[in-house]
Amino acid sequence: MLSAVTFVPAPPRRLAPAPALAPARRAWRLGSSASAVVLALTANVATAAPATPSRATTGAGGTSVLAAGSRASRLLAAASPAPSVSSPAPAPSDSPPSAPAASSPGSAAAPAAPGGSPPAPAEGAPAPVPADSSSADAEAAPEDSAQSERKIDGPAEAAAVDAPAEAPPPPRPAPEKPPRVDGTYVGGTIGPGISFARVNDFPTPNPFVGGGATLRVGEVIYPWLSIGVEISGNLAYRSADPRQRLLQGAFLVDFGFYPGAKKQIPLSLRAGFGAGGGAIREARRQDRSGFGGAVFTAAVRYEFFPGAAKRRPKRGGGFSIGPELGWIGFMPAAKGRPMSHTVYLGLYVGFYFGS
Repeated sequence: MLSAVTFVPAPPRRLAPAPALAPARRAWRLGSSASAVVLALTANVATAAPATPSRATTGAGGTSVLAAGSRASRLLAAASPAPSVSSPAPAPSDSPPSAPAASSPGSAAAPAAPGGSPPAPAEGAPAPVPADSSSADAEAAPEDSAQSERKIDGPAEAAAVDAPAEAPPPPRPAPEKPPRVDGTYVGGTIGPGISFARVNDFPTPNPFVGGGATLRVGEVIYPWLSIGVEISGNLAYRSADPRQRLLQGAFLVDFGFYPGAKKQIPLSLRAGFGAGGGAIREARRQDRSGFGGAVFTAAVRYEFFPGAAKRRPKRGGGFSIGPELGWIGFMPAAKGRPMSHTVYLGLYVGFYFGS
């Protein structure tokens, strides 16, 4: 008869508790070592039991052995910390782990090598927590093809698009030319003229031919208007027999109108009024006969400003010269009374001081 032999396993080693702040790698090694110890103890219990146990072996002794083994497995499972979420989960192996070789009851199981693959966990050990795959899936999510094409083609398209041509700067306005007919002026006219006169004491059937001069001083108060004073005198002779001489003069207020002031055209229409008189003398006669009263004048003038643009580029006025065609009339006081009319063509020379 076979006698029932009861094998009592050696008490399990109590491993030192892992520090609370140990790194994740050390905790994983500790958990794998504890799982190896549990597997070794379970194998010893399985080999120690007979192939066909009798009723006696299933008594109180067998039950105590199995209870002790399961209690040790629970203690080791509770002592081994669960792998951290941040540590990578061990890759499962396709081939089942090889069972450890049976050993004698008194021999201790050697722990698995740290660098080897971790063994399969026991039935009582907690399953390892899988790593969070949501973040990995989010990181490994394929990039949108259309977006990637836009990223690739974006700089090329931007380079292909021609930059808008810069608009040419607006042309600078031409500097405004300063007005030449400007400010205070002084000038005079000199030239030949022809006069027609009538007096009471002797006849004057022929015209008088001579010359005259005019002196003007005034101010250009508007670009189109000037006001000044004028002193005019004329000397003429009658060549027919008997010879006669005409001498006349006047003081007038002179007005000048410039119709082309906006375009700075120095054309002026002049008009004036005042008072004056004159006398006629005849050869071989001591007496003289004269006239006097209201005097009126009218003229048209065109002026040139030679060298003013060079000498006065930023200031108005300047030296002027130009032709003048005018008329001076000594009006009769009544019908048939003495009078004189003179038409002249002269050269005006003046200077505008500018404002």
